[in-house]
Amino acid sequence: MTVKTLENIDLVQSNPIYFGIYPDIYENFPSDELVEQSHTPVSEVCVSSVISAPQVTSQDSDFSEIPDIQETTHQVPCGEHSIFDPAHKVPAFEKAVYLKVNEHSHWESGVSHALSLRHLSELLNVKSHSQVHRALKWLIENGWLKVEGKRKTDGAYFYRVIHHKCEPQDTPVDRDGRPQKCAVPRGAGSPSQLLVDGKITWRMFVDWTVRKIHSCWTSGIVSMTVREASKLMKLSVQTISENAKKMGKLGMVKRLSEKFRLSVYQMFPKPYPERRERSLEECASKKAMKLINGWYYSFNGLWRFQRETFWLQMCEHGGRWRDSNMEELFSINKSIHRDFTDYMYHLKMLYGNTAQI
Repeated sequence: MTVKTLENIDLVQSNPIYFGIYPDIYENFPSDELVEQSHTPVSEVCVSSVISAPQVTSQDSDFSEIPDIQETTHQVPCGEHSIFDPAHKVPAFEKAVYLKVNEHSHWESGVSHALSLRHLSELLNVKSHSQVHRALKWLIENGWLKVEGKRKTDGAYFYRVIHHKCEPQDTPVDRDGRPQKCAVPRGAGSPSQLLVDGKITWRMFVDWTVRKIHSCWTSGIVSMTVREASKLMKLSVQTISENAKKMGKLGMVKRLSEKFRLSVYQMFPKPYPERRERSLEECASKKAMKLINGWYYSFNGLWRFQRETFWLQMCEHGGRWRDSNMEELFSINKSIHRDFTDYMYHLKMLYGNTAQI
């Protein structure tokens, strides 16, 4: 199926069976460019109470392009099982490509706009399209991106971002019970825009973003040694040190600690002064469904589906299980149908299950 717009994607999102996984498409992905015809774990404990420092702003530097407070943001998955989990050995440039695809995707569905090699190269400010191609191929082969389709007009691909590579019940959640994510600045003065404008490198972009994820989300202060940063970012110690100096000159960070001590920085743009209050509907979340002997059970215990085959059963009076189907489930309980479909589709994306939903 070829998806033409994100609006189309949202329409079929309610029925994930319409989305396919197309590894063969990407296997034939050309090594040269795909031309677009037109371009248009995280600790939230603030360290500000530990460090006594004067109020600083990005205006302390000569680079007035960076706003003091972030203006607009996009969500970046973080925490355990995310691409930034140290347990996953993800190279730095692959992280940069992932971040750019994620920035141009819909958070809930994970589906991106159509992105060609040329467009992604411009977003990353790199000249080598083959470098971007290799990174995309690595991300797909290692389960961080899925190819959703191709735009007929120019051959650009739609991707689906895998936010957390784990079983549904193991997805890390925030205080509201939502999948864990960090609000990262975008737009004018953000590291993402500075990268597009050629004012920073993709290495500095990854560096700043990883620091942001591990910073206090209230104050924007981060405490991290050079060696810790090197391990988290998969960049050399020398590169980390050079990045910090350049980001300081640009006003992206302000050092709060003395030299040769634990590196503590104020990051710019700073987070919003106050945490946005979510509506009851946004905060509403359900605890993970139980997984017992390979079966996922509904919250009322009357339905279950097999993890690998998606074989569906319902419990009759007396505790006897009988085979059922999605049509029957939908006609009886639309809420459980939606929960099961979400889980099934996540498993299909994660493991490539051949079973039909």
